[in-house]
Amino acid sequence: MHRILVLFFTLVCAFPLRVKAQDLKAVLDELPTHPLYLMGSFRIDQENGTILKSLGALDPKLSAKRKSYVVGGYSGDYTEANLEQPTTYYGVRPFASMRLGRGSFPVYYDELRTADNGELGVGVFVPLLRGREIDDIRANIAIAHLKRQASEVNRELVLLELKRDASKVFLGYEINRSKIAIYKELVDKAKARVGQITAEITAGDKPRIALIDNETLLIKRRYEQNKISEKVRVAKTKVLFYAPNFVPIDERKYADSIEMIEAEQKKFASITLKIKDLGVLKAKAVQRRPEMKVLGVKLNEIEQLLHLEENNLLPNLDLEVVRYDDMGRYESKKGDSPEIQGMLSFKMPLYRRKARGEVMKLRNKANEIRSKRDAVERKIKLSIDAIDAVYRRSLERMKIARTQVFYSQQLEEAEKEKFLSGESNLIFVNIREQATADAEVKLLEAIGDLISARIDMKAAVGW
Repeated sequence: MHRILVLFFTLVCAFPLRVKAQDLKAVLDELPTHPLYLMGSFRIDQENGTILKSLGALDPKLSAKRKSYVVGGYSGDYTEANLEQPTTYYGVRPFASMRLGRGSFPVYYDELRTADNGELGVGVFVPLLRGREIDDIRANIAIAHLKRQASEVNRELVLLELKRDASKVFLGYEINRSKIAIYKELVDKAKARVGQITAEITAGDKPRIALIDNETLLIKRRYEQNKISEKVRVAKTKVLFYAPNFVPIDERKYADSIEMIEAEQKKFASITLKIKDLGVLKAKAVQRRPEMKVLGVKLNEIEQLLHLEENNLLPNLDLEVVRYDDMGRYESKKGDSPEIQGMLSFKMPLYRRKARGEVMKLRNKANEIRSKRDAVERKIKLSIDAIDAVYRRSLERMKIARTQVFYSQQLEEAEKEKFLSGESNLIFVNIREQATADAEVKLLEAIGDLISARIDMKAAVGW
């Protein structure tokens, strides 16, 4: 009983506030190197590449072309180079150009003629309606950052699930290892009686069958101990899935004084008070759970696309202003240099069905995500209520199991005294010892259910 209480309060205090058992901490510390977590990190790096790709749309763009009359009645050579710089500032695009036209050109291509050393142009393109508030470049950059944020939240979700699963696997490992100690104690009790029974048989106080009964009992208890040992080995294998470098710490190294148990019991009492305020836990869970964050990021992404498509419903009304300077001797009909040109262009699809269809689609997609977010929020709150109910039932079962262990131990001691005085036999002693062991196992299982509920609560709140 004393050993079980030590294990109970050690495990309980390892989960609710801070991890105190070094072996559990070692398991959780290895999770950032788990392949599932690393997959999330690689996904984030992929999204970093997507961000860099989207920023590539802001790279300066250089273009050039040359036109020459090879045969015919004209000897003109025309060369043009253009440099454009896209920006995120209201879709404004500064640009510069250099033109050089020499020789003779047809009259209908007279604009190809320039001064002897060419013509330098500097201007700016300004969208006034469509493309002013948002355009494809800005939308793609924003969406790329949102996708990276979604990948970070998904990795956070993976880590949360790894922590929950690893903690439960570790808990099962510790509970089964403690069950071994219970069955080992049963085996030791049967071994300790061998000398006493042998002496009584020699003295003629007991028949030889009593020794055979004890040996049969010893074999049965060793068999049960072996079964639990196999479960411990399987549980350790599961722990190694999460922490390949895990080396268990012997439970005998834990403190086992009465003062330590009472201190841990006080800590546990303060922890149970914190779990009663379910309203605070629900609000914290809705704010911190990765599932809610992912849906929030997806909604922001849809809203960016919706903003873009709503902007695409507007007509194209664009202003372009350019200043031209002639370089060298000038012979042209365009007048004195420099010159400034302004151009206002307008374009609009008459029906705009494509943009309207996209807007309708995205608005309903946003409503779908909002409904899904409400459903997930409701599910999270209900799961906290369910976990709290399991926690409280486990707490009651633990109290009942502790009482059962206490009375089983009392009955076992009384039966042993009767056995020593000759008023009982080995069969009844075995029944009492087995009842005590069964009660201790039930207590361990109740402790495991209690801590498992606490792990689920931590995962539900976002760890």
